[in-house]
Amino acid sequence: MPRIVIDAAECIGCESCVEVCPEAFRLNEDAISEFISRDGFEQCIQAAIETCPTECIQWAAIGDLDESTQASGEEDEPDGLA
Repeated sequence: MPRIVIDAAECIGCESCVEVCPEAFRLNEDAISEFISRDGFEQCIQAAIETCPTECIQWAAIGDLDESTQASGEEDEPDGLA
């Protein structure tokens, strides 16, 4: 099942995800985007994914994850967002 993942190596800390969806994203102490929670914010999460200039935020299958990716605790992709 897909999860929200952030490729930390690609994140430039521009905060576009935080500006679009502060309920679901924040920057950590290293100025890298972190996913907080999906809890009812699926539309703004998708908007944040679409506005990321480096495309480092995406839906990914668990088998697609590696060391440079931060996986969220969310397992299901929201309906209608593929």
